[in-house]
Amino acid sequence: MGGFEKNCPVCGKKFTSLVEYTTHIGIDHKDISPEQILKLNKEDKWSFSSK
Repeated sequence: MGGFEKNCPVCGKKFTSLVEYTTHIGIDHKDISPEQILKLNKEDKWSFSSK
């Protein structure tokens, strides 16, 4: 199974844990709606890397 790897679309910080990523979004970017965050990176869905 591949690991999680994601850069924050708002500030660019790199995450390797889904829990840390969602916590970061929920706390540091709480004033931005999930829909706006997805549009920042023009993402349709999250994905897991196959590394």
